[in-house]
Amino acid sequence: MIFENLDRIIGPPIFSIIYLLIGYSYMRMVRRGLALSQFQRGLLMYAGLFTLGLGYAIAWRERLAELLRWEQAWIGLAIIWGVMLGLMAWSKHRHKSSAQA
Repeated sequence: MIFENLDRIIGPPIFSIIYLLIGYSYMRMVRRGLALSQFQRGLLMYAGLFTLGLGYAIAWRERLAELLRWEQAWIGLAIIWGVMLGLMAWSKHRHKSSAQA
């Protein structure tokens, strides 16, 4: 059973790591070799988490459709995941800005 779904389990993290490496190298290129800014680090972290969640939603789309009886359930899950990450980022930003004031 586990070996049938091995690509669904390890595929999204591998894709996410590759995405993070490409994103990190591009951001370093934009900064001309300097360290990433705080905004870039946060952007890279949330983009990596989003690609991980999106990868799992795509990898398990058939099972989600079967479970929820909705063919496009993976799109709904991806939207919910994006909203959750957005709320986390917004909450972190609000907490940080209120601490500075």
